[in-house]
Amino acid sequence: DIDIDETDSIVLTKATTADGGITVDAGGAIAVTDVHSSATDDDTNDISLTTTAGDIAVVSINAGSVNDITLTAAGAITEDGDAATVVRADELTATAGGSITLDTTVATADLAATGAGDIDIDETDAITLASVMTSDGSITVDAGGAMTATLVNSSATDDGTNDISLATTSGDIAVVTITAGSVNDVTLTSAGAITDADDTVTDIQ
Repeated sequence: DIDIDETDSIVLTKATTADGGITVDAGGAIAVTDVHSSATDDDTNDISLTTTAGDIAVVSINAGSVNDITLTAAGAITEDGDAATVVRADELTATAGGSITLDTTVATADLAATGAGDIDIDETDAITLASVMTSDGSITVDAGGAMTATLVNSSATDDGTNDISLATTSGDIAVVTITAGSVNDVTLTSAGAITDADDTVTDIQ
């Protein structure tokens, strides 16, 4: 494994393992150029990056298709604007004090913006939104494959600005629970069908 405890800011130019996890905790911002643990993709070689102050700026993080990634930022979690560089994992868990903006190739996402900030995800293929929540921000997810919206909620600040937009360019949108509140709006755009995934409770509020 690689395990780094940094006192302040750090640039991870390259951090790779042949068979091991990667953990970096920093007292300042983390800039991630190239971090990957995908050489042995067996669900044990996860990646965890944490800041207690500052943002996490991501270029490329690759955990493979079975290992997981956890990002925890005191500030925002940002991407480089290049759709070709992504966060790749089985499950992505990201918690930020500000906004979360990422290009992803993940199966499942658990995302929380705990302060003022939007969540904006561009996913290459199918994705399950296990939990996506903002305290004061909008939620936008665009996927190249089918999407399952298990729990998506922007209602904590219900002021007409924190809308939810979910879109697929291929495949269906299956809805379990989407909650925008009484003033925020919800927009669903699907290349396929839009379906009720549980058929037991009110799905969209």
